[in-house]
Amino acid sequence: MADGGVIDRRPAAEGPSVALSRPLYPLALAVLRLNAAPAALILAILLLLNIAQSFTGPTIAHAPLRLACIVMAAHAAYRVLLTGGEVYGCRALTAPGGRAPLRFLGTMVLIFLPIVLLGAVWTTPGGPEMIGGLYFIAAIFVMVVAYGVLLVLMGTALPELADTGHADPKASLKRGLANYRRIAWGILLGPGLFGMLHGAVLVVAGLLGLPQGAYNPETGVFSPGALAVLAILTLGNLYSVTLAAVVLTRAYRSDTA
Repeated sequence: MADGGVIDRRPAAEGPSVALSRPLYPLALAVLRLNAAPAALILAILLLLNIAQSFTGPTIAHAPLRLACIVMAAHAAYRVLLTGGEVYGCRALTAPGGRAPLRFLGTMVLIFLPIVLLGAVWTTPGGPEMIGGLYFIAAIFVMVVAYGVLLVLMGTALPELADTGHADPKASLKRGLANYRRIAWGILLGPGLFGMLHGAVLVVAGLLGLPQGAYNPETGVFSPGALAVLAILTLGNLYSVTLAAVVLTRAYRSDTA
């Protein structure tokens, strides 16, 4: 029986596939498979965003839209992990009781604020040049470190919000301080390591001269190569988000068990 009294039709044999005792990478893959429907929805949103950029170029409005996709993917991953796979797919996008996960959204925005600010500067025409090359590189480093610290120290608030609908900031900070080594290593060896491999796709795509825009408004033709890169990058981002969800859920469960 899943949330809201809806019977879950997924075979019970699939339940152990999302047990937190499984190795990190296979567990994250199992969660992502169960959330194939939200992943397809997010891919469609990002494809439309990519097409829009073909007409307008990067704008400051694109960063919040990408963050919304990350929030959707993260919440769905936490719901699968916290319910042992009973809630999955599009139903995992909602909080317990079918409510909108607004508190989860607000907390993720706070944790991702350094990255959002960095993205806003990056996509603002002339933004990096206005700050200056070396200063902008330093800003990237500071923002990434600030994001990492926030994720390690306050990240367990995310599974708590997905689990109960509320979170105690003091309790989250206490969990983060008590488990910071475990969380930090998990983030580095999970989404951190995979993120480097993921970034290599961008480098290879650039070296091969693949266009960044999936759609050319001048010719009205879609680029198969750009579409393939977009799909790979989107799935890679979703997998990284799921890896982080596994790490933080394990820290949350170990503290509340």
